[in-house]
Amino acid sequence: MKSTFVKTAAALAVLAVCSGAAQAAPLSGFAAFTGFADPVVMTCSGAPCTVANWTGLDFPNRSNNATFGNATGTLATAMGGSNGNATFDDTTFTAPGRLFMAGGVTFNWASVALSFDAGTWGAKFTGTAKASGYDDTPLILSFSTQGTGSSWSAETVPLPGTIALLGLGLAGLGLTRRKSA
Repeated sequence: MKSTFVKTAAALAVLAVCSGAAQAAPLSGFAAFTGFADPVVMTCSGAPCTVANWTGLDFPNRSNNATFGNATGTLATAMGGSNGNATFDDTTFTAPGRLFMAGGVTFNWASVALSFDAGTWGAKFTGTAKASGYDDTPLILSFSTQGTGSSWSAETVPLPGTIALLGLGLAGLGLTRRKSA
């Protein structure tokens, strides 16, 4: 009986230490960005535009140059609802920085992967979403041309620490069950 109590207390102590390290919850969820006031302009260093000379994106120079919809999870909460306005910043692919603001969420990208397939251009930005009251959260923002327009979607990435904590908990349960058998 004493052995089971000690094991349980030790497991709870480990969980308390691991969970106490985080100050706030990470953002989670998805959002689709549409409704640009004017079309996004792809900038290229030469003609014709190819993935090799595609240098950036130029957005309309006004505040709230986009809208978002279908936002889910805490991402929607931090952005102020499931639908709303957003502002995208011009970007060059050689200078990472802020790409959008939506409500209380700011996204700064660190890397971009470019693609071109069957007439569809794509850019996948990987970076960090920041919002007051939430941990900085990894985010992927995908851009693609869709016929004559373009579309964007943002999705938070599960944090490795959360997955590792779950794995440690499951391993601990397996060990205690194995020893008691």
